[in-house]
Amino acid sequence: MSFRWLFVRALLSLSVVACAEGAKDAGETEAEERVPPEAISAEDAGVDGADAEPPPPPPPDPGACGGECPEESCCGGACVDTSESIDHCGECDNACAMGTECVDGACECRNSWETLCGGGCIDTTRDPEHCGECDNACPAPSRCEGGACRCDGGEDYCPEAGGCIGTKDDPANCGGCGIQCGEGESCCDGACIDTTTDIENCGGCDVRCNAQISNGCTDGACSCFSGPACMGMFCNPGLMACFIF
Repeated sequence: MSFRWLFVRALLSLSVVACAEGAKDAGETEAEERVPPEAISAEDAGVDGADAEPPPPPPPDPGACGGECPEESCCGGACVDTSESIDHCGECDNACAMGTECVDGACECRNSWETLCGGGCIDTTRDPEHCGECDNACPAPSRCEGGACRCDGGEDYCPEAGGCIGTKDDPANCGGCGIQCGEGESCCDGACIDTTTDIENCGGCDVRCNAQISNGCTDGACSCFSGPACMGMFCNPGLMACFIF
């Protein structure tokens, strides 16, 4: 066999291989063109993601209550008895403050003598900000004692008057809170007195007329009957005048 014949056979072999590769490429291209429409994704087809159908929701998490909490509530992914849970008292996420406990769905203080005020347990028998009840503050200088605001120095606590009041001499609170004396009257030792006529308080509280020189109080001045009080004399009821002694 000559060298020329070997060269011709080699050329023929290369031609056959090239034809086979070309047929393979043509087949793959034709297969791609025949891909069914349902196999093309929304992104490949140029469809807006908003128009595409959303994926199905995931199955419920059995650990997140699973929708079943007989006689309990699902709080934070767990079944909770809200009648006694300190973190979910009465309802989910309603946490009781420190020092309290959850009883029948309500936060209560552990100590029977305390009251729940503003998120804390308070002894309302002596707390000046919560005296007797929540938010009932005792203004200075009053203090909270036995659940009531009280004052020192013989004064009475009158909340409507703004605090501690001397009811023995205050005409607006004479003898007690809110007791108003009439026009022309003075508050003397807790009593409303007309000092224009009272012989024990003539012209002012505790101004007593001398019974020897006067027997009455007229217009706030000690008098002997209708005249002025006797000076250096005494008032004689029998003579209805001053009598020299």
